[in-house]
Amino acid sequence: MKIENYSQFVPESSFYFALKKEMKLTFLTILILITTTYGVNAQKLSAKNVPSVVVNNFKKLYRKASDVSWEKVDKLYKVEFDFEGKDNVKIWFDESLRIAKQVENIAIGEMPKKINAFLQQNYRRYKIDDIQKIVLNGIVNYEVEVEHKDRDKLLTFNNQGELISAIEKD
Repeated sequence: MKIENYSQFVPESSFYFALKKEMKLTFLTILILITTTYGVNAQKLSAKNVPSVVVNNFKKLYRKASDVSWEKVDKLYKVEFDFEGKDNVKIWFDESLRIAKQVENIAIGEMPKKINAFLQQNYRRYKIDDIQKIVLNGIVNYEVEVEHKDRDKLLTFNNQGELISAIEKD
């Protein structure tokens, strides 16, 4: 006689089930620690630890920047700063001084009119939480966080104001 499922012969409160549950929990904990530890590869830097050509290029582009902080993320130099009334502007420079990515918070009036029209038509009851203009390798997108009651969404639009994605947020 071959027994396919021997758990029917072992009480659920037994050592076997407790050990199995503990092993699953330990495995999940280790998995989370590994992914969070190795997933973040950024280090804060002072301006003197950033190559001078990168700092000088930044200063040439944003002379009136304030509250400047630097980070190295993989092979990119990320600078976060305030500029001309905008808080937390973020720019990532690559090693050849090109702007690889730029993120800035913007006002509703700075979005393409087509996005405003879309929001009025489809998300009238939603409150706009946050609007960001994102430039990645020269391609401009807009991210708009909206919320209504317990529903939060992240809407992404291209530069022409067309909806690219709508993601429910937890």
